[in-house]
Amino acid sequence: MMKRRTFLKLSGLNALATTTSLWAKAASSKPNILLIITDQQFADAMSCVMGPEYLRTPHMDALAANGMRFTRAYAPNPLCMPMRASMMTGQYPHQTGITNNSGRLDPSKHVFMGKLFQDAGYDTGYFGKWHAALD
Repeated sequence: MMKRRTFLKLSGLNALATTTSLWAKAASSKPNILLIITDQQFADAMSCVMGPEYLRTPHMDALAANGMRFTRAYAPNPLCMPMRASMMTGQYPHQTGITNNSGRLDPSKHVFMGKLFQDAGYDTGYFGKWHAALD
C-alpha cells in the first residue's frame, strides 16, 4: 500500500506536468484560468485580510496579490455537494436537485463548467476533492 505522502507527491507531480503542458498549449490567445477552491473556509481566513497575528497563509496571500479574490461570493448551501454542484453548473440546489450530501446529477440535464470551457476550446482538468454529485 502506497503511503499518503508518496501518493500526494506523485499526484502533485502528475498535476504539475499536466498543467505545464496545458499552459504551454494555451499560451496562444486565450488567458489561462486556474480556479483554486478551498473547503470549509470563509473568505477572510487569510493573513492578507486578517493579519499575520491570527494566521499565516503566505501562498494564498501571494495568489491573492497576483490574481483575483472573490470578496462577495456566497454559498447557496453550507453542505459540500449542493455547493459544488451549484458552483459547477451555475444553478441553485433546488434546480439541480442536490440539496444534501447524497444524490447524483444527470449530465444530460446539467452542464458542468468544465464542459463549457472545453466547448470554448480550453483543455480542462480537475484535481483534488470531487464530491460534486456526478459519477
